[in-house]
Formats: sequence, structure tokens, C-alpha cells
Amino acid sequence: MYIDPIFANTIWVSVPFLLSTLFVAHRWRWPWFLVSLVATFGVGLYRQVIIPSDVFFLFSYLGIGSSALTVLSWFLYGELLRLLGGVKWPSTSSVQPLRALFPFLCGALIGELGAAALLAPQVSDSKARARVVLSAMAGGLISPVGDANILVMANSISNMQLYLIPLGLLSLIVISPKSSDLPESNSMNDGIPVALLLIPIALYFFVPQNAPLILLECSFFLALYAGKRLKNFQLGSLMWLALLIAMLAVATAGGLPEFIALGSENIVLNYAKELPLMLGVGGALAGAIVDGSISAIFVQGFVDRALDLSQPQYHFALASGFAIGGIFPLVVGRCLKAGLKQHILLVAIGSLYIWFASTWLF
Repeated sequence: MYIDPIFANTIWVSVPFLLSTLFVAHRWRWPWFLVSLVATFGVGLYRQVIIPSDVFFLFSYLGIGSSALTVLSWFLYGELLRLLGGVKWPSTSSVQPLRALFPFLCGALIGELGAAALLAPQVSDSKARARVVLSAMAGGLISPVGDANILVMANSISNMQLYLIPLGLLSLIVISPKSSDLPESNSMNDGIPVALLLIPIALYFFVPQNAPLILLECSFFLALYAGKRLKNFQLGSLMWLALLIAMLAVATAGGLPEFIALGSENIVLNYAKELPLMLGVGGALAGAIVDGSISAIFVQGFVDRALDLSQPQYHFALASGFAIGGIFPLVVGRCLKAGLKQHILLVAIGSLYIWFASTWLF
């Protein structure tokens, strides 16, 4: 059977990348990941998808350099805040009844991954841990620094954050967190004051195009303040993220976004009304396979190439789908099994909301 060489190249350089993401929570992930990495770059060089000099210019050439830097700086910012104890919350009696909302607000202020890594180890019960992590993921939808997809795509979609705030609040109602989920401890009194964490968010709203620079500058000062605590930095996770981004760049050079964009453009001719729902569900499923933070870079590459899908509602549907579908916070919180059913329910509700928002609010 004859296969077009361009399509064949897309398959060859994309399959190792996609397979590597399936082993993100497996104990043998590093050996498999190294095999996938060598396969991606080896096949890319052999089939002339990339050349050796592309090591220095590939991200700029593909137009995804800014998105990649944004995702890496977002992860770095959240991880440093985790090292510093997250959010310093008032311990007054009037605030204590709101303990159930703490994971939700923590996800909004330091990002869903940072919040999951910070709070989940404090909870022994698996169901309570799942509620804590899912609440942090819901909080990530109401803030520009909560989810990588929102952070990357906000420049392309005006008022994207405002459209997702109702979904974050609706998700919180469905999750129904309890005050007893987090143990009574001093952990809520450690960390960075809330007022300081609002500064990068405020700066972002004024100069969204400088999001990577804002996060990197904040991370620099956080690193200085962390001092000796930097020895506990999860360097392995940052390396995993950076190398996955490099593999995604090779897949992008091989035509993966163009291939998916072409299929989506064919669908829009016959299913224009249903396309936002399809993009939302497709994004959610893809986000479950390819982590949501990684997918932010793919979304940017996709929308730059899908000329027939230039309307903002389509961009919103796809980016929001990836945002609600990512399961990596559950993996980080070691509660994937306990929280999977509720996560699927939230994805179903979120997909319907994305369809409604894309159809009626744009």
C-alpha cells in the first residue's frame, strides 16, 4: 500500500513522542523515554525532517519558541512556589471554615501542578487526596497562571479567562471538597503571602505578551529566597518536560499540527455547529494522553496552521479541551485511580460548557 512520504514522515516522528507520554507515571519511564527520544531525533534526521543545525533554530523556525518558553517558565514558577510552601493563608477563626476552598485558591495562585505536588502528600486518604487535586485543577481554570494552556492562548483569545471562570466554579461545586480533606497543620501558614502572589497575575493582565518574562523574573527572586531549599527542586520533572517539548518540536516539524489541522478543516465544512464540541472533546482526550502543559505548545502550533479555523471560538474550544483533560496533576498527586471517575465527569460537563460558550458567547 502506497503512503504519501509527507504523511509517512508525520507518523514516524510523532509515534515515539506520543508513546513516551503514556509512560509518564510508570517506574520504567526514564528508559522508555530515552528510547523514544533517540527514536524521534534519529528518525527525524534519517528522514530529513530535521537537520543537525536545527538544534539552534528549530523552535524559532516553527514559531513555537515563545509558547515553549512560557510553559517552561510556568512550571519553574509553580515548582519554586511549592518549595517555599505555597500560599501563606491567614489562620484567623473567620478564615478556617473556608479550608475546603484552599486547594481551589492554591491552584489559582501557584498553578495546578504546583498545588497538586504541594498539597497531595499531606493527605493520606486517597479519595480526599483526589478531591484536593481536582479542586486545585478547578482553581487553575480561573487564573492565568493556573493552567499552561490558558497562559499560552490568552494572547490569541480575548477574554479567554473570563469564559473559563464559570467552568472553574461549576467544577468546584461538582467536586464538593470538604474542610476535613486537608489535615489540621501549620502548612497553611507557611509559604508566600497572598498579596505577593497577586503581583504576577496583575502584571500579566496589563502586559500578557510578556508572560514568560514576568514568570522568569518572579522565579529568579523566588530562587534567591529559597536558598538551600533549592536542593529539593524536582529537576527530573523539569528535564522530562523540556525533552518532551523538544520531541514535540520534531513532531511539529514533521507536520503533526498540519495533519490534524487538515482533518479539522474538512470537518468544519459539514459540521460547523458541532465542531467546537468535537474540538473540546478531542482536546480533552488528547490532554489525557499528552500532558496539558505540553499540549499548550501544540495548540499554538495548530491554530497557526489551521487557516480555516481562524475564528477565536475554535481556538477557545481546543485550548479549553486540553486544559480540562490533562491528568498529570492526578499523576503527580498519586491519586489517578481514585479521582479518574470524577475527572471523567468533569470533562463531560466541561465539554458541554465549552460547546455552549463557543456557540453563544463568541
